[in-house]
Amino acid sequence: MDVFTHTLVTAIDKKKHSIDIINTQNGKSATLNYTKLILAQGGRPIKPNLPGADKDHVFSLWTLEDMDKITAHLKDNKPKNAVVVGGGFIGLEMVEALKKRGLNVSVVEKMPHVMALMEAETAGFIEREMQAYGVNIHTNAGVTEITSDSVKLDNGKSIEADMVLLSIGVRPTLQLAKETGLEIGEAGGLLVNEYLQTSDPDIYGAGDMVEITHRVNGKKVRIPLAGPANRQGRIAAENVLGGKHPYQGAIGTSVVRVFEAVAGITGLSLKQARSLGINADAVTVHKESFTSYYPGSKPVSVMLVYDKDSGEVLGGQTSGYIGADKRLDVIATATATQQTVSDLADVDFAYSPPIGTANDA
Repeated sequence: MDVFTHTLVTAIDKKKHSIDIINTQNGKSATLNYTKLILAQGGRPIKPNLPGADKDHVFSLWTLEDMDKITAHLKDNKPKNAVVVGGGFIGLEMVEALKKRGLNVSVVEKMPHVMALMEAETAGFIEREMQAYGVNIHTNAGVTEITSDSVKLDNGKSIEADMVLLSIGVRPTLQLAKETGLEIGEAGGLLVNEYLQTSDPDIYGAGDMVEITHRVNGKKVRIPLAGPANRQGRIAAENVLGGKHPYQGAIGTSVVRVFEAVAGITGLSLKQARSLGINADAVTVHKESFTSYYPGSKPVSVMLVYDKDSGEVLGGQTSGYIGADKRLDVIATATATQQTVSDLADVDFAYSPPIGTANDA
């Protein structure tokens, strides 16, 4: 296998089945031929058109090089006050990392709560955990300007900051695909079929740059998460080698840990389900992670979203300290396989006092 590092693909010739490449360090160019080609160019962090967003103390985190820049800034400049703009997965993980470095940390989120895809109850669990660790949270707030020592908000507030991390979303990398004439889908990602072939059957797509089918609502969506990207890469490679493995789509199962708290979501939220015209409802159960009389048990909450007419499980959310991820995976399995609430209640789960509760079994 030949591996080309520091190399950029500048063009794809579909008719000749070739790609043009250039080494970004020595400027040497070459043309390579292919029988099958996989595009897995991922995405890039969204950079807002914001006064001060290009200052030296403002960062995004996506690559190892980004991390090296952040680490160097922490070492060389010893900042004291950091502001994280965006309360999604990367943003909240950086909140914890910066707080553990000894910085005063604030997070700014334009939506009513962090982790906007989650219900307020689930996200609130994460917010309370961050506040317990001294993190300042500003919701329903947007950034209007970044200065050398502050972040100014659209509600008139100003937050002291000598380090800013922008984490407001990801945009798929599509320039090469567009220049090649590959079809872009309705959700704004590279369009692929069930075998992950693009509009050119000899070119496949995988990862954050593609749009896929949501397994619950059937809509085309972009889900820039490591789990689906990893699976798509494996399936695309298998199909390039002659396989016929269909990609079934994804349901957006995702989980975050911030300090000691864990929260996750899978499938549709109640709001999303109702917006699709589904007669949906949700039930939330607050319990212990394992048998309460056993030492070390912690609270865990489970929300299950379901179709009131058919009983089908549509999704769910969990939050807690121990066992929240385990219960989320159970809901994800039920959602992906179109099980009903009754089906889920009849599953024979593992039980032992230090592992779970009798009700789980």
